[in-house]
Amino acid sequence: MDWTTIIVLAIGLVFTVLTGIAVKHVIPWLKERQLYDAAMIAVNAAEAVYGRYHGEEKLAAALK
Repeated sequence: MDWTTIIVLAIGLVFTVLTGIAVKHVIPWLKERQLYDAAMIAVNAAEAVYGRYHGEEKLAAALK
């Protein structure tokens, strides 16, 4: 049996569960505190400045 396939599937399952948790708990919490709009503005601005394939730079700019 190929362990690589099992490990990749396990990692995919973990990220699927984490995404579900984020959608269910984190996004409503942010909306409740009106931080969601501010986060979306920061992310969209970073996306406009850096474009695609510059994930680390966009993250730094959005957090700044």
